[in-house]
Amino acid sequence: MEHKQRPQPDRQRATVWGALVADAAALGLHWIYSPQRVQEIAPKYPEFMEPKASYYEGVKGVFAHENRRAGDLTQYGEQVLVILEMLATNGGEFELADYQRTWHAHFAEGNFNGYRDVAIRETLKNLDAATADADDEGLIYEQPQGADDDQIPALAKLGPLVAARSNAESLLDEAEAAIRATNNNDKAVAYGRFATVLLQQLLTSCDLDTAVDKALEVASDDVRKVVEHAREHKGDDPVKYGEEIGSDCHLDHAFPCLLQNFFGAESFAHAIRRNIFTGGDSAGRGSFLGAIAGAYFSMDVADGIPAEWIEKLHCREQVEAWMKPAFPQI
Repeated sequence: MEHKQRPQPDRQRATVWGALVADAAALGLHWIYSPQRVQEIAPKYPEFMEPKASYYEGVKGVFAHENRRAGDLTQYGEQVLVILEMLATNGGEFELADYQRTWHAHFAEGNFNGYRDVAIRETLKNLDAATADADDEGLIYEQPQGADDDQIPALAKLGPLVAARSNAESLLDEAEAAIRATNNNDKAVAYGRFATVLLQQLLTSCDLDTAVDKALEVASDDVRKVVEHAREHKGDDPVKYGEEIGSDCHLDHAFPCLLQNFFGAESFAHAIRRNIFTGGDSAGRGSFLGAIAGAYFSMDVADGIPAEWIEKLHCREQVEAWMKPAFPQI
């Protein structure tokens, strides 16, 4: 992909919009593990489909979003909102205690009517149990209380965090704390370190190979192998690649799928459609794929995030309200 340099503030905003748009775009066909069924339902334009139980009949899949409508977010996109709200409240600074407190309130019973995945349910249990037994509730939120889980939602919150904190010397430490707040797992952190630096580099440079090489400097051997495999196969059909690697939620499968998809994309919309057509945990991959594709392709340009896609988001006005205090340097 050849790409022109674009102003960093545009890419910061596009990182957040990209994460949210990619998640919402995948909602209607999320967790259909049959690319053939996805293709039958939406041969050309699979984005922003209304969730329907009938789509899942007769194929492997999980219909989890009966309470959602086109333009809503999955639970992954909701995690993007949570960290954006925390950053807005703290003037663009990351505070672990505030993040976990905001997250706890957002996903608590009675406050959230969407699907709670394994990591959300286990993290809620940990937080509920810890705060119930605590003499000082505030101290509980100062230590990560996440589930021991190695699935792709671990990376969902990185878009706003890296966009707001890309110049901070403590960025990698903050990213690890944010990941462990929901996914207290060493594999999740290993993938998160590479993902954090990749996005950081894309926010400052549009040279993709350089960004990947810089991120590989902090990668574990296992993550390096996954990344190099995705890069070597960037020209492959993403559906076939997903069928070979696995299109489920675990990072060893989901992360190479989203990278291979991104490496072979010609525009933001192309990346998101390729991701949905791959099937499986398309929304889980989408939240971070959308962040890096947003940073790379930006917005208000032909190959950037389509303006009409942003308009479809039901959370658009709230996000716009949080964006300025979350990114005070813009």
